[in-house]
Amino acid sequence: MLSINNEPASLLECFVGIPRLTKVMAAFFLVLHIVYWCIPKSAISLFAVRPGTTFSSGSFMLAIFTAGFFETSLIALLVESILFLLLGKYFEPIWGSKEFFKSILVVNWSISIAVLVISMVIYGLTLDDSILFRHYWCGIAANISLLLVGLKQLIPEEEFTIMNTASCKVKHIPFILGCFQVLLATFLEGVYPAAPFWILGLYFGWFYLRFLQRKPGSGGSTVVGDLNDAFSFASFFPEVMQPLISTLVNPIYRLFVRLQFFSLLGVSVARTVDGTSYGFSIAGSSASLTDSLEAEQRRARAALVLEQRIAQTTPVAKSAPQLSISSKSNNDKGDQNESATSGASQQSSSLSKDSTPRT
Repeated sequence: MLSINNEPASLLECFVGIPRLTKVMAAFFLVLHIVYWCIPKSAISLFAVRPGTTFSSGSFMLAIFTAGFFETSLIALLVESILFLLLGKYFEPIWGSKEFFKSILVVNWSISIAVLVISMVIYGLTLDDSILFRHYWCGIAANISLLLVGLKQLIPEEEFTIMNTASCKVKHIPFILGCFQVLLATFLEGVYPAAPFWILGLYFGWFYLRFLQRKPGSGGSTVVGDLNDAFSFASFFPEVMQPLISTLVNPIYRLFVRLQFFSLLGVSVARTVDGTSYGFSIAGSSASLTDSLEAEQRRARAALVLEQRIAQTTPVAKSAPQLSISSKSNNDKGDQNESATSGASQQSSSLSKDSTPRT
């Protein structure tokens, strides 16, 4: 069992080595909030999504691009910026700065457009003008949701323990967060502009990492997405609910493949030697079983690097609440690289048994 419970001399040590892009984006969050302090009404009109005014002029359409970086609550800004810095410290080196920035932009833009569409549909059903002109939506929460989904993708079985009292596996965090945000949005209806960015951020973050994120394969090819069953949509729910969720969503995935939806995104379903689908590749490129194995090995190595970095910079001071991460394993730490390779081989074997990955 790997147990991480370090006590660095200063809490500031965990902020050492944060990549430049992560720091620039956190500073941008702060700049937009300062503008809000100076001109609150104008800032909301420019930077937050308000369905009734977003398409009224070019300046208001700026909100589609800025809503995911604009936070009106000072407390939320501080807490979420700290989380963003700590998570970005690990994900920017693993994903690369370009992919890190691209994933955040795609997820935030998708949420802004989805909020507008949902608001228009609700208005069409209720004819309530307040939906268009009273409510506004914004928040940097989607960035946190995306990175938490990324944690589930890399280290789903890691266990976080806070103050030696409460523990939770990483794979359960998105579901718990989603349920909490739904309850919070229900009780704070109309005064919680970040709600859709928390909730939809989990979904669009998963969709991007599952189907759109591009990773280099062998021979210059590119593997797209992650169709591992451990990262299926159903895997975000408690185990007792997963069979039902899979039954509901798998036909949707098969329909999308049959309608060639993914070809519109410039990708095609990649196949193993026996024709079993394992992921996506850039349309027209060659993809092989080797790409799948190498993708799994890279994923295992990235997870190991993430664990080691967390172990080196776990942010706990002697007087602060202690955070520990424990992972159940039957192998010693020295055998982790070997187990990563064997895990990739086992993954390819399991893929040959199931012709349709779970969505």
